[in-house]
Amino acid sequence: MMLNKLTRGEVIAENQNKRAIRQKAYNALPENREKRSNNNKARRLAILRHGAAAVAGKDVDHVDGNPLNNRAANLRILSRKVNRGRNNN
Repeated sequence: MMLNKLTRGEVIAENQNKRAIRQKAYNALPENREKRSNNNKARRLAILRHGAAAVAGKDVDHVDGNPLNNRAANLRILSRKVNRGRNNN
């Protein structure tokens, strides 16, 4: 059996396709859909409370680290760098 030699670009494209398939399966899991839905809900609530301009380019953080707790008192707006550097998520 003779294997075709792939160019570097073809290997990268193949890896990206495999990653896309894995990501699609991961996103389809019910627990991940619920988590993403709650994060989107938190963002919508922050936009209603603070306005779209205040939230643009920033993360909506859950103060207690619980993404299911979308009470207004538990949400705050942080820069992406600060929020993603925290260890409670």
